[in-house]
Amino acid sequence: MPKQNDLRVIRTKKMIKDAFIDLIEAIGYESITIQDIAQRALINRKTFYAHYDGKSALFDEISWELLRELAKGTQMHAGEGIAYDSPEDLRQDLEIVFNNVNENRRWFCILFGEQSSDDRSAKLVGLFKQICQNKVLRNNKNKPSIPHELLVQFFASTLLVVFKWWISQSVYNARTGSNYFLQLFRCSFAEIVGVDPER
Repeated sequence: MPKQNDLRVIRTKKMIKDAFIDLIEAIGYESITIQDIAQRALINRKTFYAHYDGKSALFDEISWELLRELAKGTQMHAGEGIAYDSPEDLRQDLEIVFNNVNENRRWFCILFGEQSSDDRSAKLVGLFKQICQNKVLRNNKNKPSIPHELLVQFFASTLLVVFKWWISQSVYNARTGSNYFLQLFRCSFAEIVGVDPER
């Protein structure tokens, strides 16, 4: 098993990942063979299998590496559980998250696009739920009457939907994406459609 911190291993895996992303954009995930990846990365099949069991494992590793880095530089990343003192604090953290997505826009366009299967979408929601459960909503000061699990599911799913929409809109910046997410949370569905939920 190659040592993961070996510079040659790091360089080889980067070549494999870059080749894989190029191929997905060119011909689509389903059409790619291991031989395609090996040829584009200038390696042989044996070298590929020394690092990955197959293209699904490669896809998952790239995805989870980037998703784990989403909250880097934010309070979400720093603490096990946090409570935001103001909407502006949360907005600033969300803007950092959106910027982190933008830095890896090519892959997130793939991850959130047509190449994403239902299984991977479910895993994404699960990961977002974990972040929301452990980082954002764990110490919330306002305890709504809504069950906590439902609140976490709603928060995570809404964030994922906004990400998917925003990543496809190349003209929008990180502040716009974070502001839209917060606006969706501030105004209820009843308010949007003009229905009084109390009646």
